[in-house]
Amino acid sequence: MSLCFGFTHFRVLSTAALRFSFSSAHSWLLSAAAMSLRFGVTHFRVLSIAAPGFRFGGAHSWLLSAAAMSLCFGVTHFRVLSTAALRFSFSSAYFWLLSAAAMSLRFGVAHFRVLSIA
Repeated sequence: MSLCFGFTHFRVLSTAALRFSFSSAHSWLLSAAAMSLRFGVTHFRVLSIAAPGFRFGGAHSWLLSAAAMSLCFGVTHFRVLSTAALRFSFSSAYFWLLSAAAMSLRFGVAHFRVLSIA
């Protein structure tokens, strides 16, 4: 349920704050949590449709789950980058989507290695 409500919450945030700024740490933490839920839900729904027999037993399912989880962990890396780029805004939605996808791949590898060891 939290994933579904996070998806809705991000839509509300992005609509109400068109000129959202990353300068406020508190608002950034709230939006980061909401954004990670949005991208996590979207990716997981795509995976669940493409792989109806999703199981945590095989290597293929671990790859799928790591890819879904990496979208949430990608937001953590995105926070570091937004600190360096203080003038980042949501007006460049295309850039945000590209950077979120690229960063999720980086953290997806690290998270998958932890999962594979465990």
